[in-house]
Amino acid sequence: MEKLKIVFIGDGAIGKTTLLMIYDLKYLPEEYIPSVYDNFSKTYKIEKNKEIEIEFWDTERNGEFDRSFPLIYPQTDLIVICFAIDYYYSFEKIESFWIPEIEHYSPNTKRILIGTKIDLRNNRRKNKSIKRI
Repeated sequence: MEKLKIVFIGDGAIGKTTLLMIYDLKYLPEEYIPSVYDNFSKTYKIEKNKEIEIEFWDTERNGEFDRSFPLIYPQTDLIVICFAIDYYYSFEKIESFWIPEIEHYSPNTKRILIGTKIDLRNNRRKNKSIKRI
């Protein structure tokens, strides 16, 4: 069976874990969960006699885990770079931090960009910054 590894990266508290929990468990958690969600895999039938297993990796960068963070990149097939719509700094950091890190550790890996927390796009306290996105 073919396997794919998808890694979700981005600043903390921007919705990566919630996004994965909704996909995996099919419901929205009622409160913020400030920890990394367990990695999980799902098997999909893509043709009559062919299946593919996709591993989903949630990540968090803080303290001691920072040193081991580069170890997540090997054998990654897709990097999902996440930012929060209501927190412009998380968007700016993509170019200043996340892209350089990806280019260093996993330059040939495909990547996509996902904006989370779209329900907070009209959040007044950060609205001026959001307009630039």
